[in-house]
Amino acid sequence: MSEDAHCTINAELIEGLVKMGRPEFGYAYARSGYLVSEDNQDLIPEEGLRDWHGAIREWSEMSAADRATAIQGLVARRRQ
Repeated sequence: MSEDAHCTINAELIEGLVKMGRPEFGYAYARSGYLVSEDNQDLIPEEGLRDWHGAIREWSEMSAADRATAIQGLVARRRQ
C-alpha cells in the first residue's frame, strides 16, 4: 500500500469515527496509532494503551473549539 493510500485510509477512519459520534476515538487513534475496544485491548502493548487512554483524557479536557480544531488538523495532516 502506498503512503498516500495509507494516509487517506487513516483520514477516512478518523472522519468515520467522528460521524459515528465517537470523535474522541478518532483523536485517540490519531495520537496513539491504536483503535482500542474491549475485544482487542489485551492485544495492544501496554505503552499503546497508555497512549490511547492519555489521548482520551486529553480529549475530555479540551474545549469544544479545541476539539473541532484538533480533528480538522488531524484529518488534514493525514491527507497530506
